[in-house]
Amino acid sequence: MEAADKGCILLVDDEAAVLRALKRMLKPSGYKVLTAESGHEGLALMEQESVNLVISDMRMPQMTGAEFLSQVALKWPQTDRILLTGYADLESTIKAVNDGRISRYLNKPWDDDEVIDVVQRSLRAVQLEHENRRLQALTEQQNAQLKTLNQGLEEQVQARTAQLVAAQKKLKGAYDNLTDGYRATIRVFATLVQRRMHESHEEAQQLGRLILRLGQQLALEPAELKQLNYAWMLRNVGKASFDDSLIHTPYALLEPDDQRLFHKHPLLAHASILTIRPLDLAATLIRQHKEYLDGSGYPEQRQGVDIDPRAQILCVANDYRELVAGLLLKRPLGSEEALAYLKEHAGVRYRADAVAALEALLPQMAREGDMQHDGRITTAEMTMGMVLTRDLVSEQGILLLTRGFRLDDTAMIRVRELEANLGETFELYVQRR
Repeated sequence: MEAADKGCILLVDDEAAVLRALKRMLKPSGYKVLTAESGHEGLALMEQESVNLVISDMRMPQMTGAEFLSQVALKWPQTDRILLTGYADLESTIKAVNDGRISRYLNKPWDDDEVIDVVQRSLRAVQLEHENRRLQALTEQQNAQLKTLNQGLEEQVQARTAQLVAAQKKLKGAYDNLTDGYRATIRVFATLVQRRMHESHEEAQQLGRLILRLGQQLALEPAELKQLNYAWMLRNVGKASFDDSLIHTPYALLEPDDQRLFHKHPLLAHASILTIRPLDLAATLIRQHKEYLDGSGYPEQRQGVDIDPRAQILCVANDYRELVAGLLLKRPLGSEEALAYLKEHAGVRYRADAVAALEALLPQMAREGDMQHDGRITTAEMTMGMVLTRDLVSEQGILLLTRGFRLDDTAMIRVRELEANLGETFELYVQRR
């Protein structure tokens, strides 16, 4: 197969070394690969060549990647557009996605397998769009022919109908493939936000399984579960533009003005994904996931029946995570303490059945090794064999014991001696089963 038949890719970056690396990686796949060292050079090339996919760096002199891809979108809307961006460009990248200038983006430094996978998906999507238009034109042509057929030509009518059914099946297959594309984009956004929130991959995976099992426990339908999962993955997108101090300071310690600013994050997240029609329900759940039944939540102080009950499932799981991570109250809570807090407010702030379901699930998932379930103890309560679930750090920032450490006699003696010598009161988080 000719390289041009597999697709033509234009790479744009002001660093020649980056262009060579990308071209070297993509060439073996059989694509036709063009390169340009500026946005202006890239536009000139596209006037001469038929390009299916453009991959552009974000930071370039004279014309940024976002500006370049914006012009590509205007002149060649059928060409797929991918932005290469660094972590520092997250806010401008999100804006570029919202403005419709790019289809997706990749982080620098990139993962070769991820780039190849995204390129293959993108070119498949472009080909499917071309096929969709061809099939749509064929369908319209056949419909016009059917209107002119004589009622007596039954066999011909049946043959044309069979062709239409086949075309519709192909269109459904094309739609399913495009759906896979936006799911991949959701995962990319979720990963970036998780990093910003200092949420490890392991923790994100565990929490993702927890929210799905919580929804199943509360009898959600499969379609609702999918939307609940999307809402969970994207619930913190609205915090992406906030300063680190606002994101990582416990809510209870924020100044009133900072709290008022922080209250906007569900609205910002809702606005970011509202235009993605398949995520309508997820957007609603995100907007309401910090609303409490008694009206003490935010951003709209909704109460009772004005809150989607599925948003309350998201609310319970999110508040549990923020309690144990130390993002809600003045200090982190053990999972036992966090559950006690949620139970105290069950029926007032939270759905009582959602809190009860969470209380049942956590120890069960902990026994399966799929969730952290811990309690907070003092040094006087330490016993042999206890396993730490979090690092033990002194007030001066000295790491004393690491997460996963199993207590023995020697360690317990030294910890108590250090506590006395430093004049501090240590609190340890230990595994519960």
